[in-house]
Amino acid sequence: MRILITAGGTTEAIDSVRGITNHSTGKLGAIIAECFAAKNHYVKFITSSHTILPSQNPNIHVSIITNTEQLLTILTSQLTTQTFDSVIHSMAVSDYTPVFTNSQEGFAIKLENKLKQGLSVNQAFTTITKSSKIFPVKKKISSTSENLIIILKRNSKVIQKIKKLQPQTLLVGFKLLVSVSKKELLTIARKSMKEAQADFFIANDLTEINEKKHHAYLLNNQNHLYQESFTKKEIATMLFGQIRKRIYQK
Repeated sequence: MRILITAGGTTEAIDSVRGITNHSTGKLGAIIAECFAAKNHYVKFITSSHTILPSQNPNIHVSIITNTEQLLTILTSQLTTQTFDSVIHSMAVSDYTPVFTNSQEGFAIKLENKLKQGLSVNQAFTTITKSSKIFPVKKKISSTSENLIIILKRNSKVIQKIKKLQPQTLLVGFKLLVSVSKKELLTIARKSMKEAQADFFIANDLTEINEKKHHAYLLNNQNHLYQESFTKKEIATMLFGQIRKRIYQK
């Protein structure tokens, strides 16, 4: 089998030294990669520099990215030039990216001027953002201002592009929520799975994840049944079995 795995988290730059990121370690993705590689399957592993890498294996081919734009670029390249039996998209992709920054004082002046021109607050925000400098700022933003205004724009959903790039691949997505009921977790995960046209989805709650435990549900698009796992290695083994079974059923 040929498998593409994304893992870790993206970082969206604010300036040359600061960024908005998340706490994803990429450990689960690394363990999944090791599981497939140990059984002599080809693994393309896309991750970020601050996350855990899988153990060295000639079957694992690593690419490092930083932000959502770079992730989309490499995914597009890989999925339009190569064929993968499955794409396991476990990377925690930033939902938003910075498009504007200014000191509180500077922003207040810009906003006031736009309002004097008769614009509404929403129109003023949009105008200021569109006329701002190209992001990210290529230098370190001064820390002299007491407050810093940062405006973020929503990123497109990377997972929803994967099936459009390679419709025949088996797509595995992930949904992480915090402190929700099992019913809510599975309902939201199934909704996300449908939106992404995914074949499988891993649903998990952050409160049930620690160094020794990782409680997760594996959902599939063929029925409303699910499988449970309680460690990262169990999740990797469960995924391997289900992907292998689905591929050889084709």
